[in-house]
Amino acid sequence: MEHLAFLYYLLSFTTGCMSIGISLLVYSQRGKKVIRLYSLFLGSLALIQASLTVLLYGRLTGLQDSPFLLGLAHGLDKAGILLLVFSAPFFFHRLVGREITAPMRGLLLLPGVGLVITMVLAPLLPDSLVLFLIPLLLVYGTVACCLILVAVSFGRLGNRTLKGALKVFFFVSLAFFPLIVLEILRERFPALADYDYFELLALPSYFFVINALSILLSIRYFNQPPYLAGS
Repeated sequence: MEHLAFLYYLLSFTTGCMSIGISLLVYSQRGKKVIRLYSLFLGSLALIQASLTVLLYGRLTGLQDSPFLLGLAHGLDKAGILLLVFSAPFFFHRLVGREITAPMRGLLLLPGVGLVITMVLAPLLPDSLVLFLIPLLLVYGTVACCLILVAVSFGRLGNRTLKGALKVFFFVSLAFFPLIVLEILRERFPALADYDYFELLALPSYFFVINALSILLSIRYFNQPPYLAGS
């Protein structure tokens, strides 16, 4: 089971790297800020994927207690989560054409600031359930707000390609959301520890779908003349 999961993680991570490469290529040609934010958003997913892959590699090789691998995995995970919380709100606001005012900019940065504070305090109180739950609320609250923003913006989107891609993103995220939460909770609740199939059904499957979708979005939406003309 773990070997199958590891191969699937590698496939998902490879797809993520491809999606980042294509978005950066489009950005180098077009220079649009929303594409730069898009690349940062995809980069955050890739860092989280890399963290999970490193942890699973450690389990397969018997190096799960290696300080180097554990430090690398946790570093990648924290970097990915921070990048996600800081980039996703700005990316989705720009993607659906919502204006970001100065007060709103400060509001969008608050979850990331709160996450940094909890990450600094976490080593001081490693067994604190509060410091375990607050980052989850900040991360998943940010993702939930992005999904709500997408949902309420469907009616004002004129581009059919973008509307279709966002609908897929919305419903896929909605379907995977409870599975991802359960996968995270397995770390703290022993009763869920034996549900290994979450390793395939949760994060890697979600990332694989999102990364494949992002490749299509980069090619079919960000690279088309109406968008490039300022649409």
